[in-house]
This record gives sequence, structure tokens and C-alpha cells, in this order.
Amino acid sequence: MSTVFRHGSTVSEEALLKNPEFLSILPRLGNDTYVLFLNRYALDMTFNWLCNTREMEGVHQRALFLTMDQESTEKLRHLYPELKIARLNVPALEDPFNYGDGPYQLFYLLRANVALTLAKFGHNFWMIQQDTFWRTPLAQTMLESEQLQKADIVFDSAGTNTSDLIAGGYYYARSTPKTVDYFEKLVRDLSWWYAPDNGYMTYLCYRQFADCVNMPFSWITNWQWMLYPTSQVPHLVQFDGYTRLGGKLAAMKQMGFHFMDAETKMCNASAVTAAQSMVAQGLRPKLVIESGHAQFATYSRLIEIFQSNSALAWLLYNFCLPFGHYVMLTM
Repeated sequence: MSTVFRHGSTVSEEALLKNPEFLSILPRLGNDTYVLFLNRYALDMTFNWLCNTREMEGVHQRALFLTMDQESTEKLRHLYPELKIARLNVPALEDPFNYGDGPYQLFYLLRANVALTLAKFGHNFWMIQQDTFWRTPLAQTMLESEQLQKADIVFDSAGTNTSDLIAGGYYYARSTPKTVDYFEKLVRDLSWWYAPDNGYMTYLCYRQFADCVNMPFSWITNWQWMLYPTSQVPHLVQFDGYTRLGGKLAAMKQMGFHFMDAETKMCNASAVTAAQSMVAQGLRPKLVIESGHAQFATYSRLIEIFQSNSALAWLLYNFCLPFGHYVMLTM
């Protein structure tokens, strides 16, 4: 947590509102903005996502890119000058970072503060990640069922059998008083407590800080879709579980989800069409597996066991999730 204690002020709501680029872009945001973050180490992944979604009506227009170094800002503006881009001054997030380390915790806090600020300014928004294949756009009609319409925040699901465990890469937040309360609590706690944000967000939903609903896993799925049979065709496939720098995009390329020329960054529209057709037909490429996938599968199975018993479920929500990093370190 030393990184958060030293640099937390650089990702605060106050810092965001003192940033002229961020402040000037707020009035230009419509409802249902897609919010993405990147530094130079995520540039190729970002370009790949932009190629994937280039022909999807309104996706680029709705996207807000929050860049964390000058190189990513300049290169993104050079290739896509029409995008909404705001440069954030967060020196501690200019280098690579991985799940569980200090800069990653600082990124959690930045993400929570951006969510809080947007909600306070009256914006409904999607928090998303670019390490994802989009078969179709995220249509707002997906949120029109009675249950989802009433929710303050609609989260992605971590799996098919882990009930209400939040994955955290994607969520849709409505600007409501409860949403503001939720993110204020998340910001306060992440500023001093070492916790995985998805586990802690699940805990806050359990404590009913907001009206939370998880979307069906088939809407935004992950690597599990490529391993386990299902008749449901996903809208999005997120490629989580990879920890090696550059390993995720290389794995996506091997599986048929790479959509640009590595040198020129020019988009390959036929590769996008082929991937969309493959997923629509239920064809699954062989998953390129890393150790993170086995670890996640182990934790998922443990969560299923805990959720099957009321006493263990109480322990899960009140101890294991808010103390998630400490529990993982002792296993």
C-alpha cells in the first residue's frame, strides 16, 4: 500500500477536477460513455480494440480514453484524432503493473475516483477494458429488463457458477445518489485497504451500499467460455488471466482475435469478420493457458463451495472478499 499512500493524491477526485483536459471533456460526454484507461504498454491492445469496433456504429464516438503518459496520448491522437482523449498526470502509473502490486492498487483507486466523479456530474457510463473481443456492441436495450432497469450499477459476472461474484472489468453505472454513495465508500476504503477491487465491490453490494445486479455471464464472458460447453453465444469475450507483458495480445493473436498490422496499426476488417463469425457459430479456439487461469479456476471452485453453505457464505462475504489479497497470499 506504500504506492497508494505516496501517490494517492495524484488520482484523487480533486486532482481530476484540477486537470484541465479532464475537466474540459466532461461537458462533451453524453450518457452511456465507454471509459477506458491506458499507458504506452497498453497501446497495441487499445489499437486492436479500436480495429475490432471500428465498424460498430457509435462505439468510437462514445468512448473516452484516459491516458496516463505522454507517449500513449500522442500516438493515440495521431492515429485517431477524432477520439475523446484526456491526459492524466499520474507518474506512478506510467510503467507496467500487474495484479496485486502497488501501482495496480493505485489504478484501482484511480478507476474508482473517475467513476465517482462521473456519477457526481450526472453521467451514466460504462467502465470497460480493451482486452476484450466485441462480437456486437453493448446495446442499451440489454439493460431494459425490469431488474436491470432498477439497478444503480450493473456488473459483469466472474463465472457461471459463482453466483453474484463481480468480475469488475465491465460495469454500467447510473448516476444516482446510491451510486455516488457506493463509489465514495469504495474510494475511502481503497485509499487505505489492500483489497482486490472486484472482491471489495462484491462486498459493498452485499452490504447494499447500492442496488447492484449482475448481468448474465453469457453477455460478457471470459476465458472460461473457451473451455466449458455452453449453448449461449457471448456478445463480448474478455481475455483476463494473463500476467506477462505482451503475453495477452500474443495469445489473442494465436486464438484469432488480432485485428491490425503490428507495424502500421492498420486495421484488418476481414480478421474482425472472421472472428465474429467464429464466435457466432459457437466455435471455440484452443485457449492459450497461463498460470493465472489455473489460479482463477481454483478460487472459483472454492467460492462455489463457500456459497453452497449459509455459514460459509457469511464468511465469504464478510471476510474472504474484503480480505481477498491476504487470503490469497496465505493459500
